[in-house]
Amino acid sequence: MRITSTQVGMNHSTSRVRVSDSGQTAAVGVGLEADSYRRVLEVILSGQLVPGMIVRERPLAAELGVSRTPLRQALGRLESEGFLVRQNRVVQVRRIDLPTVIEIYQLRILLEVEAIGRATGRIEQTTIARFHAIFSELAVQPADGQTVSAGMRFDLADDEFHLAIADASGNRTLRNYVADLRRKTQLFGITQMPIRRNPGAAEHLAILGALEREDRTAAQQEMRSHLERTRNNIIDQFHGLRDALSASGAMSGRGQ
Repeated sequence: MRITSTQVGMNHSTSRVRVSDSGQTAAVGVGLEADSYRRVLEVILSGQLVPGMIVRERPLAAELGVSRTPLRQALGRLESEGFLVRQNRVVQVRRIDLPTVIEIYQLRILLEVEAIGRATGRIEQTTIARFHAIFSELAVQPADGQTVSAGMRFDLADDEFHLAIADASGNRTLRNYVADLRRKTQLFGITQMPIRRNPGAAEHLAILGALEREDRTAAQQEMRSHLERTRNNIIDQFHGLRDALSASGAMSGRGQ
């Protein structure tokens, strides 16, 4: 049987349509997985899913309004990135212990000190002025009784500030590592430390002053000092919670 040129053309056309349809389907699948990943990560970082909490696929899919296939793919990605852990068949939000936080801060100090060194003289003066206005206002707010909205504003400004410096370094890989490490520190509940907001705002202003003067050495010193103080506050908070739990346990033991 002879195949005419018309038939060949039709077959090629059909083949092209099928490839196109397959590509569109794949693109939609990737988009759904990326959206599910973003939404689950937001739920984790916002504290709605706290460390140690079991992640139940069906209720989470219903709550987020996503199908289970892209959600399952997103959970697998979050597990590979260290935000979730799987024990047997149970998936939980990862608990970040103190040694891990210290290791993360060791890396953050190395990377962010390098980033600000590269960013000095490159970051826009308008960007410096914008952050200066934000942190000047936050630095004078009373430490006691800060509203939730004020705390959220500080946390958002802090995140944007550090990432703006990483962006200005001109090294995309460095920026991505900084962003990933910052997300992981949020699992420890650093955003729940109001005691750090006023000193943190003042430390940001010192960093901005060095950037404004284009003083690379001072900028690196201020960034290192800022991250070391934050790390030390986390260590103090951890030890304080441990001591409080020990005292509570001792009191319970005496009461029995």
